[in-house]
Amino acid sequence: ELTIDGELELGTKRRLREALDTHPSIRVVRLRSPGGRATEGLRIGELLRDRGLDTLATELCASACATAFAGGHRRLIGPDVRLGLHSAGGSGVSEEAVAWANRASEAFMASRGVHVHLIEKGSAVPFEDVWFPEPWVLLASGLATDYWRGPEPVLPRGRSGP
Repeated sequence: ELTIDGELELGTKRRLREALDTHPSIRVVRLRSPGGRATEGLRIGELLRDRGLDTLATELCASACATAFAGGHRRLIGPDVRLGLHSAGGSGVSEEAVAWANRASEAFMASRGVHVHLIEKGSAVPFEDVWFPEPWVLLASGLATDYWRGPEPVLPRGRSGP
């Protein structure tokens, strides 16, 4: 397991790729982030998808982090997860850039099987606010695929318990 902790800024994807290349046995990426750059969250999500890795969120994972989370093969959430959605934005960001970031994030989430209603509701939340759906909503919408039950290790795909 590898943890991404903190803002998703320029260079986060590069550092993640380097860590994964150095440690090819990593199968789960835990995300703990208030968000960051929308494009970086999207690129991280694409990297996770392309490598077939699972994502795990047990605490705060909001904004660009939610897009990165959607890249997981299995997308595991804990009981206290705060997975937050809202529109892209920020001071000094043009309307065109916000529209592009929203379209790209929405298309990526939809390609990962996330229900359109969750995507639309999340994108409608102003940048200054965040919507934190309940865990059951995350599971029902397909943003999360499984419920993480606790500190026992997540088994590799295709294996059951002992």
